[in-house]
Amino acid sequence: MAALSLAVFLTPLPSVLSAGRIPPLWDSGEVVRIIYEAVNPVIPTGILGVLGTLPMYFALLVGACSTKDEPLNIPSRSAYLLGRFTGHAALLSAMSFASTLLGFLILLHLGAALSGELLEAVLTAGALFSLVVVQLLALGYLISTLSGEMPVRLAVALSVGFVLLIMIPLAVSFLFMLMYAPMGELVKDPAVIREETWRYLTLYLPFEPTLQMEEALGRAGTGVNLLNVLNLGVFSAVYIAIAALLFSRGEGLDSP
Repeated sequence: MAALSLAVFLTPLPSVLSAGRIPPLWDSGEVVRIIYEAVNPVIPTGILGVLGTLPMYFALLVGACSTKDEPLNIPSRSAYLLGRFTGHAALLSAMSFASTLLGFLILLHLGAALSGELLEAVLTAGALFSLVVVQLLALGYLISTLSGEMPVRLAVALSVGFVLLIMIPLAVSFLFMLMYAPMGELVKDPAVIREETWRYLTLYLPFEPTLQMEEALGRAGTGVNLLNVLNLGVFSAVYIAIAALLFSRGEGLDSP
């Protein structure tokens, strides 16, 4: 499991290596952007962008395959589920954080200048990526409690992942383009647009983890990004709490 997780979470690194050879790495903002877009391609384009989504799909599938079909003769089914989740969450969050740091080390090797501000931004990106992975893992656990048939779980997980990680960001991007740049030029002040889009994404799409990470990292240090971080944590807790409740009652998995 650990070896497979490591292999999957290393898949965004080719994107970091490719992008790091082109832009001026003296710009710390450019360094953070490269790492962020590698681990969180909100709208993936090309093979490298698709590879960047694999860790998130992997977390979702690990969760969906986490519980067993047969009845478990254990004192507390919910404690069993939460124990498995904690182990998986620790492993995958560590891998996601490590992949972010490895991307940073690659860019340092390619010429990026190390600074305290840059290191703080990279660590923030790594922590946010870990929260995204944990939320998708929790969602996978919830899916696993809704059906005992493994093919059904996998089909549901892949469908949910496609809608959540691909379709919703694409739809949001298209909608914002129609709202703010229907003719290719902005119709409002950029600061106003930034505030409005943050409100829409934070309040109306709090369950979409990649967009929450985008907003949290884009507004790091402003204070308002705490709501985006809270969205990531709260939905993780809600998903795993519902999964533990259903699993403890034996619903979905082994109910007749």
